[in-house]
Amino acid sequence: MKPVASGGTDTNSCQVCGGLWQLEYTRPETLTPYLSADGKLQGRNLTGFCEVHQQGLSRAVKRARELGLVPK
Repeated sequence: MKPVASGGTDTNSCQVCGGLWQLEYTRPETLTPYLSADGKLQGRNLTGFCEVHQQGLSRAVKRARELGLVPK
């Protein structure tokens, strides 16, 4: 958890910022939980990522789609 200006901690910290895992387009099993049933990328409110890492997730999914690792 990240410290915030109020002196407490941020309970809504990103999974990637917390160091739980890294975004890799070569591992589709880590990307598919963030795709809906019709193959669309879920929003930040559902994934729990910060803005920077949500953009990274989007890039990783696009790269994986180009390689055919995840469905279009």
